[in-house]
Amino acid sequence: LRRRQRQMCIRDSMETGHYGCFPGPGVSGILFDRPGFSSPHDSEPGGNGLERGEAFRQALFQAASISSSTGFVSADFDQWPSFCKAILLFLMFCGGCAGSTAGGLKTTRLILLFKSLHLVVKQKILPHGVMAVRSNGEVYGEDIITGVMRFFAFYLFLDLTWSALFIWDGVPLLDALGLSISTMGSCGPAFGIVGATCTYADLPVFSKCVVAISMLMGRLEIYPV
Repeated sequence: LRRRQRQMCIRDSMETGHYGCFPGPGVSGILFDRPGFSSPHDSEPGGNGLERGEAFRQALFQAASISSSTGFVSADFDQWPSFCKAILLFLMFCGGCAGSTAGGLKTTRLILLFKSLHLVVKQKILPHGVMAVRSNGEVYGEDIITGVMRFFAFYLFLDLTWSALFIWDGVPLLDALGLSISTMGSCGPAFGIVGATCTYADLPVFSKCVVAISMLMGRLEIYPV
């Protein structure tokens, strides 16, 4: 029974997409882009790097926490290189699996979105072919795919709108982008003035109002609002 359940999880594209495609590259990217990580002497006293085990633990914890919208931190990832922070930002945007309490766009929608875009390319190459978007043996109709694309466009539009409002209120550009994606994804920490070791207390009043609206719409996934 356990073996069968394990095989079902491996064959499930949503599970493999979430645990393999998102936290996996995030962990590896954070590990190999840490300052001084490639040097074997960084773990010695006075070095600026981490031991491999500690670096892996921090990377794994941050990637899992961000992608699941837990919001816990075990390291100040705001001090990590730009590439690492870009991966964490991507994980904030992706979020968790469908049906979970995690925020973000959700892995299910992203997989269907990528498969639908792949289908469009195939239809251009084979215009007379009969094709459909399939996932886990299930065929998804045009109405579902259209709904996924509509939600993605609306979600991206709101992220950019909140970012523009934060910038207008005096929040730095990159901080505003991270703040927008983090609040829409219910992640908690972001970067800069709202980084891993900071709070939202120093935000201007108008930005706090925008943050409240962004959290509400992200938590309820836009449409109910």
